[in-house]
Amino acid sequence: MGKIQNIDGKKFYYNKEEVYEALIKTSKDFIVIGNLKTGIFKYPVEIAKVLDLPSQIIEDPVKYWKNIILEEDWEKFYKSNENFMSGKESFHHVDFRIRNKKNEIVWLKCIGNMMRDKNGIPSTFVGMISLHEKNNKIDPVTRLFVIEEFFKSLEAKLENPPENLGVLILGINNFKRINEFYGRETGDIILRRISGIIQDVIPYSAEVYKLDGTNFGIILEDTSREEIEKIYEIIKDKFEEKQIVSKNEDILAVSVGVAMYPDDGQSYKELYQYAKYSRGYSKRKEGNSITFFSKEFLESNARYLKILYLLKRDIDNGFKNFDIFYQPQIKSKTQEIEGVEALLRWSCEEYGCISPMEFIPILEENNLMVNVGKWVLKQSLETYKREWSSYVSDLSISVNVSFVQFIDKNFVEDVKKILEESGVNPKNLVLELTESCMVSNINYIKNIYMALKKLGIKIALDDFGTGYSSLGVLKELPIDIVKTDRIFVKNILCNNFDLVFIKFITELCHEINLKICIEGVEQKEEYELVNNLGVDYIQGYYFGKPVPRLEITKKLKDGIKVF
Repeated sequence: MGKIQNIDGKKFYYNKEEVYEALIKTSKDFIVIGNLKTGIFKYPVEIAKVLDLPSQIIEDPVKYWKNIILEEDWEKFYKSNENFMSGKESFHHVDFRIRNKKNEIVWLKCIGNMMRDKNGIPSTFVGMISLHEKNNKIDPVTRLFVIEEFFKSLEAKLENPPENLGVLILGINNFKRINEFYGRETGDIILRRISGIIQDVIPYSAEVYKLDGTNFGIILEDTSREEIEKIYEIIKDKFEEKQIVSKNEDILAVSVGVAMYPDDGQSYKELYQYAKYSRGYSKRKEGNSITFFSKEFLESNARYLKILYLLKRDIDNGFKNFDIFYQPQIKSKTQEIEGVEALLRWSCEEYGCISPMEFIPILEENNLMVNVGKWVLKQSLETYKREWSSYVSDLSISVNVSFVQFIDKNFVEDVKKILEESGVNPKNLVLELTESCMVSNINYIKNIYMALKKLGIKIALDDFGTGYSSLGVLKELPIDIVKTDRIFVKNILCNNFDLVFIKFITELCHEINLKICIEGVEQKEEYELVNNLGVDYIQGYYFGKPVPRLEITKKLKDGIKVF
């Protein structure tokens, strides 16, 4: 029995058990009381059922919680309980997820106070467990709060801001290929693993959210660039050490963009946008990368958005301002033309001629490359049939294929249709793929390759020697032509390694009946060196820069077959 004495000296008596029961019946929250000296807790019947407790009164209930709390949330739940049980903290506040009996993910919030006896020893805990008001705002795959909750939390923190705050956007590069190779179900499993890695690494006080696509948002209070860099390094290492994907392991790359309050922005919109700009900058570097926001990115991003707008406009206007140049590929021994490589060019009134190194990634990042790639293939084959085939019947047309195109589900059918419409013999077409495309998933690549092989098309492995497993690719895939990266010719006159490398690859290719093309030959001395090694084809400025189709047409019309 409890009592309260009022100002008139009258005493008010109440029954503690009745008050407890009344609170349970009238509150939407679940009230929990614990004796911290004995470790015995009393739970409402509803929570006892959820926890599958033998009774409402239980000793050491933590072991029961462990059975239903998600693994990613267990550590923060356990630490919070340990702190108030030991008396380190008097206030308990933790959000965590459980899996209920229907196998659904449910967010719970637990808040409470620890009280001490007259000797200052922790004696009683009184807390309330409630269903989180944001349960309808949870991403079903990663079990994290969604982007709307990220914005709300960030905005709320800035109303009474800490001394500093870091906003991170973490993205997974080229995740589309995971869904294409392994299916969306596997992709979802991988996203959950990634979510778990992030939550394991970030500090206890940090918050992580699932944003759009495969991006994650992280909010860090009272942090520094140095701490953020350390967190990033740990995440990167975790990705590299764990086999996240499957047997045919893809190494996933992490791109992170960071904006800091108050230095970079004052509002949640600014911080989010600036972190997003920075993440895009990291992504364009390829591989693992972290980028802290700089005011220079605003100008850079404005250019990016403007170019994107102009590219979309020109594509919609029948590929206006797009052009294709062609660079000769020469037979090394005779210096006769073997074929040409089609190279995409684009210019605009705003910036003039834009380097392919700049505008092609923009096309790829914004789902524009598939249509542009089909246009390049169609135009190149039509040019050959209409203007060149009557002069050189066996000229090969090499067309670069972006990985974005290659993993498109309609890729093989599109190539087949364009070939049929052009009337060009498939043996005259060479599709060039970079080595990095080939090593992503050998089995997937092999299936597409075999489909192309049935059409009679040749495949060249471009930029050879710069990927992860060059020789492994040659072993697994029956490539027709190997094109070495121009980096091996750049210093060939003074670097013995480059000369030995080209000699070794040439001999290896010839042993397994492959042709080899050396790119980047610009000087007579370079040509003489590689020609003596017995290479098959040469491509580079020494025999011709990329030129408009009419220049190739004129040479062939004039009977010039030696360049």
